[in-house]
Amino acid sequence: MGRRDAAGATLAWIDRELSAGRAVAGALSYELGAALEGVGPASGVATGPDARLVSFPPTALRPWRPRAPLRQTRAIAGTPPRTPAPSTPPPRAGPTLPDTLTVQEARYLAGVRAARERIAEGRYYQLNLAVRFAVPAPPWLRAEPLHRALARVCGPQPVPYAMAIEGTEDRLLSLSMERFVSVDRAGRVTTRPIKGTAPRSADRAQDQRFRERMVASAKERAENTMIVDMARNDLARVAEVGSVRVPTLLTAVPYRTLWHLESEVHATLRPGLRASAWLQATLPPASVTGCPKVAAMQAIASLESRPRGAYCGALGVWLPDGSATLSVGIRQVEVVGERAWLSVGSGIVADSQPDAEWRETCLKADATLRGLAGEGAATASSTATAGGAARPRDAGAAPAWSTARGPAGRAPGTSGRRTS
Repeated sequence: MGRRDAAGATLAWIDRELSAGRAVAGALSYELGAALEGVGPASGVATGPDARLVSFPPTALRPWRPRAPLRQTRAIAGTPPRTPAPSTPPPRAGPTLPDTLTVQEARYLAGVRAARERIAEGRYYQLNLAVRFAVPAPPWLRAEPLHRALARVCGPQPVPYAMAIEGTEDRLLSLSMERFVSVDRAGRVTTRPIKGTAPRSADRAQDQRFRERMVASAKERAENTMIVDMARNDLARVAEVGSVRVPTLLTAVPYRTLWHLESEVHATLRPGLRASAWLQATLPPASVTGCPKVAAMQAIASLESRPRGAYCGALGVWLPDGSATLSVGIRQVEVVGERAWLSVGSGIVADSQPDAEWRETCLKADATLRGLAGEGAATASSTATAGGAARPRDAGAAPAWSTARGPAGRAPGTSGRRTS
């Protein structure tokens, strides 16, 4: 079976489980989405299976209420009560980076320059370029119950779409603040791409200057607008005619350690569509590929040193009533043995400056590195865990969704084992 057929079979499995009245949760890799468009993976060792999924009775889900609510959850909804304060202690003037990341700086800068050359040749307009590196995994990251480990890593930067998956050989922790797709029972779809980043400052005046500079940046606005157009086009493939709209464009959203520029696209699905239809139309997420999507994915496969795996894929839960909530797999940690692998990236356009893109990439990695160093332990109780919104009632200390086990769960083509 070829990669495209295998990807289609995975989506068909999701449809069958939902039709049988079961919920589905887990992760779909970036390469699965690329395969749907006929694009092969980058060379190098694969970073995990293309699908980490489990199905289970929807009655196994219950609301998860952390002891302190996430301010960012309301910010994502577009109505932040106030700008959250920067992290305490305030963000450092420059992230302290591990050698495993700094040694990749030259390769990353060369990739940015190569991407700019191809943009100048007209091959594409924007490209998302990522870097992957390893740090020693602290013992608690491997030993603690998964939801507690996730909360500790999220401590320096609470996010609205935190999710963790226990595999047979690894642990996957996604610290995402980006909504890929949410669908309600009436078929109303929302996607909220992020493009545009700025640091925070404990000095209020400086913090606002960072925000204003990001909002006014022609580069950041161009990046975001191009991705919004891609998201509109993706949704238009499965939406009712005339239903695609952009109610929110280029909005500055504050998180504890950085600012992001976000937009929102709404649509209504055509009646009778299954989950596989809108997944095939939208995967991989527009914000982590480039524009045009297929040309950008082909360039990513040639410029990056290994497949992305779950990073830049889609993670979340599908329910049999037709609703779903998926995040984009960004700010991600994969724990394999005694190493924790991190992946981060940035969007490259014609006027990108290699050094600035590298600084942005390091800024995005900083909060996760601080969490792995234990700086988030004091605030971990305020972080939503195991998907943020729901967790199996009978999972105890287990993760919300696991390809290794679950409440009466089964994975595609197996008996609960993870699949590739």
